[in-house]
Amino acid sequence: MRLTVWDLIRYLYKHKFFIMICVVCSFILSKLYVDKIQTYSAEVVIRYKDGCVSNGYSLDGSKFDVNEIVSPKVIANANKDLSFNVTDDGIRANTKIIPIVPSSEEKLKESKQKLGEEYEYHPNVFKILYKGNHSYYETRDTLDKLIDNYFKYYNEKYLYLASVSEVDYDLNKQDYDYLEQAEILQSNIDSTISILESYVGNNEYRSPATGLTFNDLINEFTYLSEFKLPLIFSRIYTARLTLDKDLLINKYTERKEQSGLMNKNNSEKATLAEDRMKAYVKANVDVPNSYNSNKNNGDDDITIIQDVHDDERRISSQTTYDTLIKNYVTDSTAANDNSIDLKQCEDIIKIFSSPADKSVDYAEYEKLVKNDISDTLEKLKNLYTTAFELIDDYNAYVPSKHIESLTGIRYYENVYSSLYYLIAVIIGFVLSCIIALAIEIMRRYAYFSKNGKNDGETLEPSSVIPDISTDDITD
Repeated sequence: MRLTVWDLIRYLYKHKFFIMICVVCSFILSKLYVDKIQTYSAEVVIRYKDGCVSNGYSLDGSKFDVNEIVSPKVIANANKDLSFNVTDDGIRANTKIIPIVPSSEEKLKESKQKLGEEYEYHPNVFKILYKGNHSYYETRDTLDKLIDNYFKYYNEKYLYLASVSEVDYDLNKQDYDYLEQAEILQSNIDSTISILESYVGNNEYRSPATGLTFNDLINEFTYLSEFKLPLIFSRIYTARLTLDKDLLINKYTERKEQSGLMNKNNSEKATLAEDRMKAYVKANVDVPNSYNSNKNNGDDDITIIQDVHDDERRISSQTTYDTLIKNYVTDSTAANDNSIDLKQCEDIIKIFSSPADKSVDYAEYEKLVKNDISDTLEKLKNLYTTAFELIDDYNAYVPSKHIESLTGIRYYENVYSSLYYLIAVIIGFVLSCIIALAIEIMRRYAYFSKNGKNDGETLEPSSVIPDISTDDITD
């Protein structure tokens, strides 16, 4: 029995469907196996923009530590934002922070070491790698929340976090008199304007959520402060609107007395600081110091420092005289504010101690003031909602000026599935071919044995040997 290459090819072609089924089954089995053992990793590259990081220091002057990314607070906050279960220790153990060092720095370091010189490079670009579980979206989301919460942590620790305080929207439903409600509204609006003005920079930030800038929002609050509230105060004073006149007068009388005492106390403190300043100047008039360098019988040798705004020459220390000036200014300002408040209380007591003009319709004025206060509270509620959206966007934007993501969250497979699929397909194909050839050779051998043929005889397989089934071999 002799076999030629064409016989083998014919046998394989005859069992082509069997071979295809074996290959497909091998692929499916390998896919099921890979899906069972497959895990995913995610990574992102971040860069710190501040020059101090390249010198090994944080914005507050402390030693820079990139491992704050996996600090307990950051991980705990990230875990709260996840919709699936993962332990804090699991996140920490599977997160790896890899510094990215340019090749030029590596070569420079090698050169320095050959010369026996010390060289230390502080990287400012890092790759954050997280090895996750069998779900790629859980792996991706875990790293995303970790980086997001680290940016917030970085903002809170090293940067100025913007915020404003809301007014009590039930102010008009409490035991405050009309004048007290108006004063609380005025104070809250003015403080909010002052806070918002501190966030206005050279490059004005515009919120993508609201489309507004801080100046736009300031204009809205300013309208209430300069137009709406003065009208409320005017109507209250004109009609002498009050829920309890005697109680109101008593409150402002007590407030006047407190302002008077505080004015006296702050004035005395300011006077004392002024006396100490004069004594300090008199005691140091002939002593050379940073304010006075007296040489050659009064011929001052004064050095004019150029570029006083240069950061390297900035004086960070504070002298005794500086402290005295600061205390004097603070106490004088406080005494002036107390004096203004005292005068305001006297005017209010005087106004409400006298009756309103007879032509004034008290009920109509009271209705108008109630409506004005309600409208102002509703307007403030909407404004603060907008303000919080603007501030949230701003707080998310601020860290991007100091730290940024150079790449998005990229995830990849830890098990190379393509290699498993290829090996499985090859093994399935080879085994199915061997089985197909073995079956056909066994059939051929059985046929020759049954008909008394030997290997020395030559037959045309295609014309002499019929297709033999398994039943024929058995017979």
